[in-house]
Amino acid sequence: MKEIINGNIPYSYSKVGSYEEKYNLQETHEDMMRLLLAFDRFCKEHDLKYSLADGTLLGAMRHGDFVPWDDDADVMMTRAEYTKLRHVLTENSEIKVLKIHFLDRVTTKELLEKKIYIDLFINEEKPANELVFKWKKFKTGFLRTAFHNTKVRNVRHDKYNKTYKKIRDIVSSILGLFAKIIVGPRDIFELNDKAVAIKKHKPSGIYTRYTSRMYETGRRFDKKSYDEGYGEVLFRGEKLMALINSDTFLKEMYGDYSLLPSEERRKPEHPVNMLDSPEKCIKFFN
Repeated sequence: MKEIINGNIPYSYSKVGSYEEKYNLQETHEDMMRLLLAFDRFCKEHDLKYSLADGTLLGAMRHGDFVPWDDDADVMMTRAEYTKLRHVLTENSEIKVLKIHFLDRVTTKELLEKKIYIDLFINEEKPANELVFKWKKFKTGFLRTAFHNTKVRNVRHDKYNKTYKKIRDIVSSILGLFAKIIVGPRDIFELNDKAVAIKKHKPSGIYTRYTSRMYETGRRFDKKSYDEGYGEVLFRGEKLMALINSDTFLKEMYGDYSLLPSEERRKPEHPVNMLDSPEKCIKFFN
């Protein structure tokens, strides 16, 4: 029997407040739970290791459930486990894996119609050589520039002022044209995976992520979070997989995650559904 990690829940879901009703998240949470269970079943059937991640892992440890105002779900795998996942996927698999803007997502045929998915983060082993690491970051940034100038130009700049947006668009257009010439008709998603995948290099003891969001590219996690292996958390009364050392992982990401944020920060953070992206920005693997 696997260890239950979240035996002590500081703030149960029901005691925090009626945010699910306030933000109309009840159906979303129910659908995401069905999807998490489908992903969990698939991974256990194929002996794949994963962990709840980020806000969903925080919700498990603090609430035994989703963060009441959260509007997405996150899981993570190492590159080795993700590679095995891709190998066992078939057209008839219960789950479907796809990329949207360089980030992997998981859904099912049924929930795809409702535009429900969970984010799948891939944790890569960071090279010990900082120059090699920076070269990887440069390559992924270059490919994203090519992508956003050949596939879609609706990068979300709402938070930037108009002058910055104009400068960014001009620079992006110049770099994008250059990148387009070099990349040509090749599959940018596959090139990106090859650019970040683990190669033979001296290990650093650190995991990192290269994601579709530039501020997160290069985020680092101590590999010690994985040393104790995987256990289970009780999540909405069901058992889902998580790092036994989830506490260390969450403290690295959020600090004292047991504390509730201020009232004004208790709101959904994903107003855009990425499945509304143009078809050229989406790639299905099965």
